[in-house]
Amino acid sequence: MLLDLMKKQVQEFKVKLPLTKKSVNLRSMLVKEEKLVSEIQEIGNSTEQKLENLCAIVDSCCSGVKSKNLPIYDFQFLLSEIRKRSYSEISSFSITCPKTKEKVEINLVLSSEIIKNKPKEKLILNLPSAILEFRRPKVSDLLEIKNIPDKNEEFLYLIINCLDQAETKSEKIDLNLVPIEEKLSCLNYLQKKDYEEIKEFILSSFVEYNIPYKTSDGIDRILEVKDFSNYLKFYFF
Repeated sequence: MLLDLMKKQVQEFKVKLPLTKKSVNLRSMLVKEEKLVSEIQEIGNSTEQKLENLCAIVDSCCSGVKSKNLPIYDFQFLLSEIRKRSYSEISSFSITCPKTKEKVEINLVLSSEIIKNKPKEKLILNLPSAILEFRRPKVSDLLEIKNIPDKNEEFLYLIINCLDQAETKSEKIDLNLVPIEEKLSCLNYLQKKDYEEIKEFILSSFVEYNIPYKTSDGIDRILEVKDFSNYLKFYFF
């Protein structure tokens, strides 16, 4: 009886995922999720374990959601919505200005500084010998590479996971059936401009923030956050 009373006092909110357009009911974090948050903030935890814990938080706080199947953009959107309702919409933290090297205090309003551009559904790359098709990355792709990509090698493996199909004049090839080593070898033959286009597509699949701040010289500056690693650095502040 007491348990039923406690469950009834938990308020739910309805949100719409920006990419998949699915409506989701979510609630704020409770005591049972705070343990997962504490584990994420422990230095010794691996990136893979942190991602697993974030997935567990989203799955627990949202009804009917399998977070590992979500596009990363929708996943970050839900994380931000949960944080807003669990702690505050404002994340306060300090950064080091890349220009002046000074510490600057930031108050980030999670809903207002987000870049509203949505990632494309897929990237079609027209090469002289073939047409390559890339899908947007999902949370499961991050878990497969067991890291949050911030190095070129890690981006390569994320790109490989998202490389779905190749089409030549004579056939279509399902690249999900092609060994990783073979796909990696193929990427080594890309021109730099093509690789940069693919990398930008992958990066655009993460939530982006433009964070305004002012340094002691009186200059207004903008910090761009467009990768998952830096996103997590201020997420729990």
